[in-house]
Amino acid sequence: MFSIMLIIFCLLVICSCAGTRSEKKESWFPDKNQWSKALVNAAGHRATWMPLVGAVVIASGGWDKNISNWAVKTKPVYGSYENAENASDILVASSHIGMVLSSFAIPSKYESWLLSIVERNLWEHAGVFMATSLTDPIKRWTDRDRPNGAKRSFPSWHATRAAAYSGMGYRNIELAEFNHAIHYSSQALFASLAAGTAWARIEAGQHYPTDVLFGAALGNFVAIFVHDVFLSNSENKYISLQTFGNSGIILFVELVF
Repeated sequence: MFSIMLIIFCLLVICSCAGTRSEKKESWFPDKNQWSKALVNAAGHRATWMPLVGAVVIASGGWDKNISNWAVKTKPVYGSYENAENASDILVASSHIGMVLSSFAIPSKYESWLLSIVERNLWEHAGVFMATSLTDPIKRWTDRDRPNGAKRSFPSWHATRAAAYSGMGYRNIELAEFNHAIHYSSQALFASLAAGTAWARIEAGQHYPTDVLFGAALGNFVAIFVHDVFLSNSENKYISLQTFGNSGIILFVELVF
């Protein structure tokens, strides 16, 4: 499904560039300052540097295996291996749904509200795909065994994916016109989904704490970076999907379901 989404995304970029109105003066592609600003924002985001600091502290103290062994033995949150495994999948799916739902709260850039949602979701899903695609080469390079003896532990794919969905959701909530109570509670919910996913992977014996912490940092970093480059300013339309009209409905349904 992600391969299909990526192909659709590339086709949209090519076609929309060709269909961009000639009277627009701005470039369809972000400039150097926007790339560098997004890089700084992503690296400095608390959901990026805090997990990294936590991973460094745990690794430096040699506590990685001790925490993992304690979590697997006591299972303080989920109670069993099966519950922890199921919870990690459910929480990732929930963070995905939350990201999609949060995109509906953003004021539309176009006359068509649905078309704006389609564009936002294409960018956000492409960002999540990019983040999770980075985990496999890192796994092969580090070649770390999992607590249960399986291969390729570092970093956690589940933690990366949940953090990427949550990172996109963070930014959507920040752009939405919510009051402070809804704003902070929604962000807390996204953080809880990402943290719950990470801990479930530890309790299930699938990953060490440093695996999930690095994965969370990676997912959030890529999500914030992609979002800030292409979606943070609703007034600056780098990619226009106006040429697609209502056909965006089909793409959106395929994207979500």
